[in-house]
Amino acid sequence: MKYMTFNASCAFAGIANLLECFGIDKQDYELAIGMKLPYLFDYDEQNKTYLTGSALQTSDYFNLFLHSLGVEMQEISLSKNETIEKLKDLDRPVMIGITLDNDGKHAIIFRGCEGEKFCFTNNKRFDSEEPDEYVFSELELSSRLDETVIIGWLEECPVKVVDFKPYFEKSLTVLQQYREELLAFCETRQSIENLNAAKDRLFRPIALDGLAMMELISHTEMLMMQREVQEKFIAMLRKREMVIPMQELPLDLINRVIDEYLVLIGNE
Repeated sequence: MKYMTFNASCAFAGIANLLECFGIDKQDYELAIGMKLPYLFDYDEQNKTYLTGSALQTSDYFNLFLHSLGVEMQEISLSKNETIEKLKDLDRPVMIGITLDNDGKHAIIFRGCEGEKFCFTNNKRFDSEEPDEYVFSELELSSRLDETVIIGWLEECPVKVVDFKPYFEKSLTVLQQYREELLAFCETRQSIENLNAAKDRLFRPIALDGLAMMELISHTEMLMMQREVQEKFIAMLRKREMVIPMQELPLDLINRVIDEYLVLIGNE
């Protein structure tokens, strides 16, 4: 059983659990480091959201490391009903995302059916009080699935050498775009609704997900700077009123964080 060791790493722990089926012993943080995750940024055009850290959890990103092990992740997208029927016939473990009570989306590993029950391994932290396993009836499982579900699994493949350069170049471009949009947002008076909407779309990369990545590479200075940005952002949200973010947030510090990311990525 592999456990979560950094923020929102349930999918990474899930991959580590799936790798055990191939006799490969890896932890979630080893996957993140092998993927060069602390140095990667992306932009989700559909949701207009900037992504880094554990938010980069598609097969394309996982395979950046998995290919070096002779394994690759495959994914398919199915409707809720198709997913349930697919699980009934599967003869291999797969990873899916479900909604847990009061805890948002969570990645778990489907292990098989026992009678009419669906059995899952829970990707959790070692010290968590969550159960090690979930067992759901078809109705319970259906209530926790989105209308569209992504099923992921691992297969053997030839060992491949990955060229990270295009990913680093893309990350540098995304970061420049990110700086422009973030600063423009901060210059304009924003409602609490806009601030909450921007929490994941704009601020999560440097005020949440980026912190876990700096912990992974032991970059203490960046970690402290991002913690200060995080604290100021939380304080701004707690005001529950319209604000001009540039008057509440340390924009000079935000620029320093982005500048340091550009240096870190450029040195890889």
